[in-house]
Amino acid sequence: MKLLTCAGAIIAAALMSVQAHAALFIVVEETGSDVQATLSGDLDVTGMTLAFAGAGATMGNVMASAGNIRFGVTSSVDIYSFPVSNISGGVTNFGTGPFISATSSPDPNFGIMLGAQPTPQLFVPTGFTSGGALNATMIFSNQTLASLGIAAGTINVTLPNDSIVLQLGTAVVSEPTTLAMLALGTTAVLAHRRRKRRGSELAPGA
Repeated sequence: MKLLTCAGAIIAAALMSVQAHAALFIVVEETGSDVQATLSGDLDVTGMTLAFAGAGATMGNVMASAGNIRFGVTSSVDIYSFPVSNISGGVTNFGTGPFISATSSPDPNFGIMLGAQPTPQLFVPTGFTSGGALNATMIFSNQTLASLGIAAGTINVTLPNDSIVLQLGTAVVSEPTTLAMLALGTTAVLAHRRRKRRGSELAPGA
């Protein structure tokens, strides 16, 4: 029982730690006859370089050849820059597709452009409070990943105090979910060992 309690406490602490430092996720996947892009999580921009404040930008679109995806409709955004070395593999695109506007893309504003020059850029709502939530769903009706020119894969972006995971083609399994599965597996193994040990103690001649 002590082993189970200890394991549960360790897993719970790990879950709390991961949830407190969870990445911002962008998942782009085919849903029926459409392509849906989902933005979810919080974003900490402390330590980043503010390149432009209150800049005008066209939102609600994707351009795979430029590594660009932008949620929202409001044109005013704050733009932060970060080095290309912060992108896994140093990639500056996620396909060959041209600029395509979304059918539906409500606020909040958020965007990332891996191929921006001279450095990659991050778009957030003007006056965005660091650590705030960013959740949105953008729809490209009657499109596929292929028609948008998006190549399936995962791109990780490391920021000074946060990270962004761009998952293209399949839904991402978050770290809390993975840890929860690990917790179940660990608990089952410990329970089995405890039952086995108790059986050995009760066996004749033991």
